Amino acid sequence: MMKPLKFFLLACLPLSLAAQERELRPASTIDGVTVFLNNAQITRTANVQLRAGTNRVVFENLPRWIDQQSLQASGKGNFTILSVAFELNHLKSQEKSPEVSRLEKSLDSLRAELRRIAANARALQAEDSMLQANRYIGGQNGVDATRLREVSDFFRIRIADIKTRRLKVDEERLSVTENVRKIQEQLQSVQSQPRIASGEVVLTVAAPSDLRAPLTISYIVNGAGWTPTHDVRAVDTNQPLSLVCKAQVYQNTGEDWKNIKLTLSTGNPAQSGVKPTLYPWYLDYYEPVRARGASSRQKLVEEVVMHDMAVVAEETTPLGSYAVQSPVPKAASAAVHTQQTDGTTTIEYAIGVPCDVPTGGKPQGVEYKKLDIPAAYEYYAVAKLDKDAFLLARATGWEEYNLIPGEASLFFEGTYVGKSYIDPRAATDTLDLSLGRDKGIVITRVKGADFASRQSVGSSRREVRSWNITVRNMKRQPVTLVLEDQVPVSTNKDIEVTANQISGAAWDKDTGRLTWRLTLAPGESKPLTIKYEVKYPKNRQIVLE
Repeated sequence: MMKPLKFFLLACLPLSLAAQERELRPASTIDGVTVFLNNAQITRTANVQLRAGTNRVVFENLPRWIDQQSLQASGKGNFTILSVAFELNHLKSQEKSPEVSRLEKSLDSLRAELRRIAANARALQAEDSMLQANRYIGGQNGVDATRLREVSDFFRIRIADIKTRRLKVDEERLSVTENVRKIQEQLQSVQSQPRIASGEVVLTVAAPSDLRAPLTISYIVNGAGWTPTHDVRAVDTNQPLSLVCKAQVYQNTGEDWKNIKLTLSTGNPAQSGVKPTLYPWYLDYYEPVRARGASSRQKLVEEVVMHDMAVVAEETTPLGSYAVQSPVPKAASAAVHTQQTDGTTTIEYAIGVPCDVPTGGKPQGVEYKKLDIPAAYEYYAVAKLDKDAFLLARATGWEEYNLIPGEASLFFEGTYVGKSYIDPRAATDTLDLSLGRDKGIVITRVKGADFASRQSVGSSRREVRSWNITVRNMKRQPVTLVLEDQVPVSTNKDIEVTANQISGAAWDKDTGRLTWRLTLAPGESKPLTIKYEVKYPKNRQIVLE
């Protein structure tokens, strides 16, 4: 009875082994990275030799800061992806960091330098010993004076040279030894940090037969993003603005991105996309909080909130998503220029050249758009605040360019003139950019001859103030200047302000702003005068400049 049972167990053993999962750990490469304003989506591909049955395919040495909700897997072939999961491998840390590799390389180089210095020191010591051993010359008959002088000079020169070289070798040894100590301390500090477990994405794949197939995974990882910046260049006032849009791409994912296809996206998956819900605002008289129970109205609000939270929980996406179909390939392009794709809610810029973005390094600058924007140039000045005129570039129709808010570096006539900030969300139909000061326009603002006068009439007092402004164009071409000044604005019905003379300025009585739009020929000067009168009760005081 026992022999048939043994035969049955032996016959079933190969079947049970075949039914076990086979673990495969293929080498994977990064196909592309889409960097959002915050976070990044990485796509990896591996060619896997699947066996008939169930296979456990492990993508290893991945960042541990992977958003598990974002995991996706796909492939092409006669197989089925049964599940996708993320795991941490605490037994296998991530690859050696670039900083550790750099420090170890520097340490090896310095140690080799110490060995060279030690060899030189031994050679000098041997030469010194040889000279000391042969310093006694002559014999029973002695040595003549000339020969003695020659030998003495030789020993003196050689011994002095050896001593000098040994001192130099000792200085080199001390310097290199100190550098070795510093690097060892830095290396110890880096290596003493807690070892971080590496991430792994595990696919369970069922195949009816042996085949070789590509598998692709994608995931969103924290610690990456990009910051938009702009370079605004104006060659002269007769040409349009040149706008170069740049992205400062950074990443601290723990793995270097080498020679990757980089795509910039204006999306931000870290920001919640769930629409806000406005709950009823119940208004009632204030009552002290009771120690027991709660009002029926409060319970009603809590029930509404709990119900809405349950609805949101039911609508959330389950962990992971996977498919059997082949991933959609991106169109290849040999052009260096960026390809822009306008989505419903985001814009993507596919960079036309491969990029390198090391982990933990400085942000890498990537140009993703270059535009020539028509602009009108004019000068602007507020002589009351600053005697210089500022060149202003006024761009219209900027809405069509889909600019992203960011810091801007300004250049005019090949010279850096300062920084600004482009915020299309706050701009009107015209985007104004200041290109710096221009000393070719001279503006003076001095008190008039009758700058201040005061007189009392009945119960009132009248005060007069006057200013003389002169604008002169020292440039070789005509200029257009917008000049602003002001008169005070009354906020009390008992205070009256009258503009007696404003030299044709546009007067905004609500703000008191005076605006002149002047066109000045080369070498032309224009005088302007501001004179205003303030009437107020003489038993009160006001402050006028």
